Amino acid sequence: MTTIAVPEAAFDKHVVLFGMTGAGKTSVIKTAIVEPDLEAGRRVLIITPKDDWWGLRLSKTGKSAGFDIPIFGGFHADYPLLVKDAALLAETYGTMKGSAIFCTSRLSVQDRARWFAAFAERLLSANRGWVRVVIDEAHVFMPKQGAKGGGAIPAGLHAGNELVSQGRSLGLRIVLASQRSAKLHNDASTQCSCLVAMLLMAPADREAVKDWIEDQADPQRGKEIIASLANQKPGQAWVWAPAAKFLDQVQFARPSTFDSSAAPDEGGDADHKLKPINLDALKGKLATIEAERKANDPAELKAEIAKLRAEKTRLEHAKPAAPEKPDKAAIKAELSEKQKKAIERAAVRGKIEGHADAMKAAGGMMESLGKLVAPLRGQLDELQRDIATIEKWATREQKKPTSLTPVTGADVDQAIQEPGARTAAAPRPSSSRPTPPRVARTAPSAMSGDASISRTQQAILDAVAEMEMLCGKPPPRTLVAIMTGYQNMKSTGFAKALSSLSANGHVAYPDSGTVTLTESGNALANPPSVPATSEEIQSRVIAILGPTAGKILTNVIAVYPDAMDRQELAQQSGYENVKSTGFAKSLSRLSALGFITYPSARQARAGDVLFP
Repeated sequence: MTTIAVPEAAFDKHVVLFGMTGAGKTSVIKTAIVEPDLEAGRRVLIITPKDDWWGLRLSKTGKSAGFDIPIFGGFHADYPLLVKDAALLAETYGTMKGSAIFCTSRLSVQDRARWFAAFAERLLSANRGWVRVVIDEAHVFMPKQGAKGGGAIPAGLHAGNELVSQGRSLGLRIVLASQRSAKLHNDASTQCSCLVAMLLMAPADREAVKDWIEDQADPQRGKEIIASLANQKPGQAWVWAPAAKFLDQVQFARPSTFDSSAAPDEGGDADHKLKPINLDALKGKLATIEAERKANDPAELKAEIAKLRAEKTRLEHAKPAAPEKPDKAAIKAELSEKQKKAIERAAVRGKIEGHADAMKAAGGMMESLGKLVAPLRGQLDELQRDIATIEKWATREQKKPTSLTPVTGADVDQAIQEPGARTAAAPRPSSSRPTPPRVARTAPSAMSGDASISRTQQAILDAVAEMEMLCGKPPPRTLVAIMTGYQNMKSTGFAKALSSLSANGHVAYPDSGTVTLTESGNALANPPSVPATSEEIQSRVIAILGPTAGKILTNVIAVYPDAMDRQELAQQSGYENVKSTGFAKSLSRLSALGFITYPSARQARAGDVLFP
């Protein structure tokens, strides 16, 4: 394998890059194309359905700043990515000096297609000058069967193909990257002047690049190249650029910026926070272009002219109001009333001044009386607190739940030692406890006698109540521990607080893995207000579960009510396959909570509980 550098001329025109997930496509594009362009001050626009290009903002170690490039959309956004802004963003970046990342990961399939169609169409007509446009996972935007798709998918395919076929003469240099070469539309891939073929194991994907190699190389060598595609290492690729007369196998270096495309472990990129960038200049540019668009839009101009004409007609036909004649009787009556009120105010003022001295003397007497009453008031308050405590205890003894058998502290200790075992002492009742109503509870006051509830116990009650509102069933104790700030349910502070709540009858255990609130626990819990919309419920669940599970949920929510193939879900969530440990654990947790269901052995679907 050669160690020579790829000629710069190889990437002067459109480039297509094929490689399965994990082959290192994003890293190669960064190293060979994007980072050199940004360092040279050239414009770069990146369109991606995956939230893994934010690493350009950090150094290789992730401890210092990288390139100052704004991000639109995704979990690391500086600015939201909205479908209605697609054409405006394309016109803005087509006419200004600047680079950007556009992440569509949080858009639905149809919204993603609508956004891309509007962006590509406007960029083609508005762009001025040289600009590199990277379209990651291009088969998502320009699928081979896109013409048969529904909604906005055919429009997105058509706009993308025109961007590739017509864009070069307008200064656009397109980079198409895809993990499925067999699924990318031929009208796009065949317009590229350079092929970068990385690790490809599927026969259909290797067949898609076969013609590129065999037409330009020795037939025997072509067979060797095709056969070697399935054995290449990450970052290794065959580069074929006929115009540059280059055909060789190259091992590309790692990027100089942070590797944000690596499959995350549990917790992922939690420690890598991006420093906000100043978007004031961009906001001003967006506002100016929008104003100019409206000023030059025939429809807007017609509407404004019609509005002005209507106002002119109204003023022309309006008759001036005739001046009213003065009512002498009304004026006389008003003066008489004012004189009467002036006399009354004078009388009242005299009475007030007369009583002032008496009030002053009475004030001294009230101050003395207050000093005598103060000790009695304190004793009365203390007596009322004692009475409230006794009443609270009596009510709790009378209303202890009977539908679930309370578990003792010993049972909790056993569950901690044997988390997989079910609690024999707490059988599931024949009729399940009703799901708590989705309303916010009022936190108990100190006068209610609940001063014995510690901060940790209150946090546990609140977390259980919130999860029961969100998923409609008792949550796993491990999740409640995480929500209250503990690493796991065996943490001493969490285990003791939960054991105390069980001993006092505030929580019960339907089985060894979950926890639910009793009637007294429901009364003490103070969860947040229930989200009002499906989007708010989904956002709250993702915020609780964290970014790793959040990526999986975002992908299945986007296609709801349809299901997704689990392998495709794993790849779109940043994992190599369904057996990846982080993916399997996250999927299992989401299924246990009811946030993901399995229509079949190979499919996953967003739970209906996320769409009330």
